[in-house]
Amino acid sequence: MKLSDFSQTEKDEFFQFFYDKFYQKNFGSLSKSDVELYVFHFFIKKLRAQHSDGYAVNEINLSDFKLACQLGITPQKIRGLKLKERLVYPNSEYDWRKQFLQISDEAKYDPDKKRVIMNVSDNWLFANIQDFLEDKGEPIEIQLNGKILQIPVPYYVDLMVEVYSGDNKDFKTDVVRKLKSLSPEMKKMDKKKIGLSIKNAAIDITTLGVNLVTMIPQLSILVNSAT
Repeated sequence: MKLSDFSQTEKDEFFQFFYDKFYQKNFGSLSKSDVELYVFHFFIKKLRAQHSDGYAVNEINLSDFKLACQLGITPQKIRGLKLKERLVYPNSEYDWRKQFLQISDEAKYDPDKKRVIMNVSDNWLFANIQDFLEDKGEPIEIQLNGKILQIPVPYYVDLMVEVYSGDNKDFKTDVVRKLKSLSPEMKKMDKKKIGLSIKNAAIDITTLGVNLVTMIPQLSILVNSAT
C-alpha cells in the first residue's frame, strides 16, 4: 500500500482523529495500544475495501503473515488486532451470514468423522460462527491453527438454515416442514434447535442431503459422499 492510495478525504480523516485526541488540551491521554489500534483500523479498512468482493475478502492478500511482514510485527499480534478492531470499530453493514455464504462452497465432508470441515481464515467470521453454534449447544472443534472448523452435520445444516433465512423469513419454516416429513421423531422438533432435533432423530446423512439439497445447494457434499 502506498500513500497515494489514500484519498485526500481519508488523509483528512486520519489527521482529524489525532488532532481531536492530542490537540484539545488532552495531549498524551490516549494510550499506546489505542493509538496502535486506530492506526491498524485505518490501515485494514482501506485494505478490505481494495480486496473485497461484496462481503468476502481476498484473505490471500490480507493473510496474517503478509500483514505481519508489511508492518513488522508477529502474525499472532495481527490476529489479535484484527479481532479487537472488529470489536472497537464495528461495521454496521457487516453480516457474518453473507460472508459465510460466500465461502461455504469450500466446505468438505469427512464421512469417517461425519463432520463438515472448512478453512475459515477470518477470525471475526470464525468467532461469529462459534458463537452461533455454542448458542445451539454444540461447541465446534478448533484445530491448532485456529482456522479450521469441524462441524457435526446436524449443526452444519442448522448453520446453513440460519444463513439462508437472513433474506427469506419463510425459509426456516419450509425447511422445518421438509424435515418433519423425514422421520416421526422430527414431528416434535424444536424450530429453534434444528441441529439438535436432527441429531436426536438420527436421520441418515445421505437422506438429509438428498431431501434438502434443492433448498441448500451446499449440502450436495453429503449426497456426493455416498456415490
